[in-house]
Amino acid sequence: MSQLTAPGPPARAGGINHLRAIRADFRTFSHATHQAHGDIVAYRVLGQSVYQFATPELAHEVLVGRARSLHKPDNHKRAFGRVIGNNLFTSDGADWIARRRLLSPVFLPQVIDRYRATVVRQASHVFDAAAEGEFDITRAASKIALLSVAEALFGAAINDVVDDILEVTGRLQGAVTRQILSPALVPLWIPTRDNRTVRSALRFFHDLMTPLIAERRRAPQGHDDLLAALLRATDGEGGTRLSDKEAIDEALTMLLAGSDTTAAALSWSSYLLATHPEIQQQLATQIAAPEHASGNGAPAPVPELAGQVFEETMRIYPPAVSIARQAVEPVEIGGVAIPAGALVFVSVYTIHHDERWFPDPERFDPERFATPPAHEIPDHAYLPFGIGPRACIGRRFALMEGAIVLTELLRRFSLHLTSPTQRPELETTLSLHPRGGLKLRVARR
Repeated sequence: MSQLTAPGPPARAGGINHLRAIRADFRTFSHATHQAHGDIVAYRVLGQSVYQFATPELAHEVLVGRARSLHKPDNHKRAFGRVIGNNLFTSDGADWIARRRLLSPVFLPQVIDRYRATVVRQASHVFDAAAEGEFDITRAASKIALLSVAEALFGAAINDVVDDILEVTGRLQGAVTRQILSPALVPLWIPTRDNRTVRSALRFFHDLMTPLIAERRRAPQGHDDLLAALLRATDGEGGTRLSDKEAIDEALTMLLAGSDTTAAALSWSSYLLATHPEIQQQLATQIAAPEHASGNGAPAPVPELAGQVFEETMRIYPPAVSIARQAVEPVEIGGVAIPAGALVFVSVYTIHHDERWFPDPERFDPERFATPPAHEIPDHAYLPFGIGPRACIGRRFALMEGAIVLTELLRRFSLHLTSPTQRPELETTLSLHPRGGLKLRVARR
């Protein structure tokens, strides 16, 4: 069987035109190439071969069928690795298998469900302090998401450094995003602005976590938080445990990735509810029903619609607009020969907005995720957490957190646009955010 040749946009000056478009807005560039050239697209950027794939079947082939030949991209490993080391997010092969096996028990459903009260407490604290009128949804969502993860990791130890954690994490996320998009990564010892930010943030988190780890080493059963669970975890074979440095790296990954993706999805969920008042009212009515009231100090049950809203939001605005891999050997995908070293992208945003998999894809319809769904979603067409062995290990925490925060928000407020023409621009940093953040007008219920 002869191999196919993938079409793609023409390169000028070695692909400088593509590099500029990617750095300006990768989502728009990637989506436009598929609109113009089809499900499989190829192009070159400064000598680097790039391939994009945009069907559920091709997504499965990249992320599952050819996973042994496709690893995390080198530029991701370099930019993230100097911040979070060789951990579950950045490692490949045998190192990744060993780390995944070691960490999986920390993310079991019965472990994650223990932190429901943590999320309710953080959301209630932020929303109870909010006033009617214009409200910075993105800032509130970021604070709740970050502090929920931080409290789950460190327990009450974060109480005195809440503002510092928020500031340092925000600056670090911005620096890492810029470095990922940079064609050349400057060594960390060179005092550029972003390098100074990274080094300062690493010192902050090292100083924060080192005494917490020492305390949990001394009394391993005296703490009931995720950091203690990380330190207790073993690989199940040789009894290998995380070193202090490895524990810090994994905890920092949870802070950076876990908070940013959830905060982005919460911002967009709030916007979609503000622009669909009938769905907002339906959810608010369910939240006010007696069966969803809290009792005996336990967190209130969350309506199924809250989770459906959150999942549909991540279809329309997926936190990761694409999933990147790099070929470590020649491989064939969809009949196209991929050379070793080529970058390979699963175009999540494009798949999520394709009417072949999601009828009327631009319409906000939480019933897509009802039981049973309004329309059957094809296998591998819904990818906010990836698929296959490297699917996001924190998926359950994110889904739990998103539904709880939306419930607590609508328990207190109705959401409205600040103007009839309000329409946020999309911006890709670590996740897909509203550019400049999102503000809505809120009114007490």
